[in-house]
Amino acid sequence: MIRGKKILGALLTFTLCFSMVIPAQADDISDAKKKQQELEQQKNTAEAEKSELSSELDSIVSKMEKTQSDLTAKENEINDAETELVTAKANEDDQYQTMKLRIKYMYENGSNEFLEILMEANSIADLLNKAEYINKISKCDRELLVEYEDTRKDVENRENALKKEYAKLESLQDELAGEQANVEKLLADKNIQINNLTSEISSNADKLKQLIAEAEAAEVRRKEAEATAAAQAAQA
Repeated sequence: MIRGKKILGALLTFTLCFSMVIPAQADDISDAKKKQQELEQQKNTAEAEKSELSSELDSIVSKMEKTQSDLTAKENEINDAETELVTAKANEDDQYQTMKLRIKYMYENGSNEFLEILMEANSIADLLNKAEYINKISKCDRELLVEYEDTRKDVENRENALKKEYAKLESLQDELAGEQANVEKLLADKNIQINNLTSEISSNADKLKQLIAEAEAAEVRRKEAEATAAAQAAQA
């Protein structure tokens, strides 16, 4: 009888120990599940942020391609303007030389002093400012000279404007390149974060699986202990 009571007491103590272990395991499982949910949420957030960064990068790349296309087109316009400017300057100079020859012809029988002053003119402005000769220049020649001069100035102004636009496009391209590098860095960091979270999720999932298996095994042992205790009590 005494031996039976001792056995029963031992079994009850064993069962009590199990009853203390199982709640602790349940807490561990609950914590692991909560952590798993938090990690999954963090990963989902990180992946959403990655998607936004990818879209931003695509937009920047698209802008850079557009800007590069604009730069190429602007460069072609500048080259065309430079060619036009060379032609305009040549036409202006030809007309200037033609006028000088025409005036020389007009005064070839005149005063040598006048002819010398005329031929010493070193610019269009200098020539036109010599009032004593302006009245002798034909209206057609003067109009042509002014037209060529205006054309040359227009081309120069257009070329300068194109160069300024080109400089602005280059500045924009540099800014976009900086933005691209920044977003690419953020994307790289985000990929690292996602990879780390994936590893944590996998590790925590393994831990949770192990905790559940241990809890199930403990529950089996507890039931077996209770059954044994009940059987021993019945025999005592």
